[in-house]
Amino acid sequence: FLRDARRDYGDEGFPALIVDGVEYVGDREAGEDEQRALTIPELQKLFEGPGFAAVAADPEQEAMYWLPILALYTGARPRELCQLNPQCDFGTVEGIPYLDFDKTSPAGQGVVKTIKTGEARRIPLHPELVRLGFPEYLNRMKGQGADRLFPAFRVKKGNPFEVAGALFTDFLKTEGLYDNAAPPGRQVLGMYVMRKSFITHASNQRVISREITGHSDDTRVQRRHYITEPEPLRLKDTELRKLVLPVKIPPRIASI
Repeated sequence: FLRDARRDYGDEGFPALIVDGVEYVGDREAGEDEQRALTIPELQKLFEGPGFAAVAADPEQEAMYWLPILALYTGARPRELCQLNPQCDFGTVEGIPYLDFDKTSPAGQGVVKTIKTGEARRIPLHPELVRLGFPEYLNRMKGQGADRLFPAFRVKKGNPFEVAGALFTDFLKTEGLYDNAAPPGRQVLGMYVMRKSFITHASNQRVISREITGHSDDTRVQRRHYITEPEPLRLKDTELRKLVLPVKIPPRIASI
């Protein structure tokens, strides 16, 4: 905008402003508006193919195994997932395991926590995550003293997701799912397709919750002024259990 305005209106006094060298510090993920949801056949290709089976069997790729699965079954933004602190951002209430997305809880070393809406939320774990053993992974990370959900991913300028995001994009390319030639809004570029997939398939199956995805929408004024308590975790758990994706995700080989 600044470049074009200077070119078109410089002779009318538009100042010569530039943003060269200025780094983005917001919470928008690259390409999030350009991407779409994956179809069920595409999700099956991603998770049921030999590529992901190799990830599941590789002890060095545990983080890359859990991140896309977690994104698919929570609908959370990728950075929100990677900034979770196993020391404080999960627990169990009334037998329901949950994750806390809260930028005010302690952050891992070097991590700058951000929640796009600014509103903390607690979401239950989908039964598929429980079946695959994600609660055990959380407890193991806590026991090891990890202060980030995926300590294997390097933090870059406060962002614990950026490096992981590039790795997942490479995986999409390897699996033949990457698509940057489609029109904006129909592309497949990276991890954000998991959030789009969760929201789309949950909506198609009439899974209703105002809090699960932490989505900023037109109901925020109503929530802020009239709804003074968070949704009960039991209600969110009941809704989330309705989401059924016909995808056979291979379990990980038990870690020692």
